[in-house]
Amino acid sequence: MTQATSKITPVTMYEPSGKIIMNNESLSAGASVSFEVFNSLITDNSVVIVNAADYFASGSSPSSYEVSAFVTSPGAVSFYIRLKNVTGSNKIDALRLNFSVLNTATS
Repeated sequence: MTQATSKITPVTMYEPSGKIIMNNESLSAGASVSFEVFNSLITDNSVVIVNAADYFASGSSPSSYEVSAFVTSPGAVSFYIRLKNVTGSNKIDALRLNFSVLNTATS
């Protein structure tokens, strides 16, 4: 799945794991963005793991970013991914993110 128009464009993926290619919009030094991932597998007991796998531009690496995922509320059918540029320069990368949704036991 590729983000269509910007780094904040939501995506829809109804799989327990997948790959998201972020839009190559510029991200300023120290700035962060979040975007929503619609996924019907999310439950109140979901844990989402995400990592920056690689990039499709020059001058950066996955270590140029901090990436995290979070479910916002009980009963949600989506989660958010937050990306922060941890460098001192603007980055223009089509970063590839890998994610996995884990549903934990209820007791």
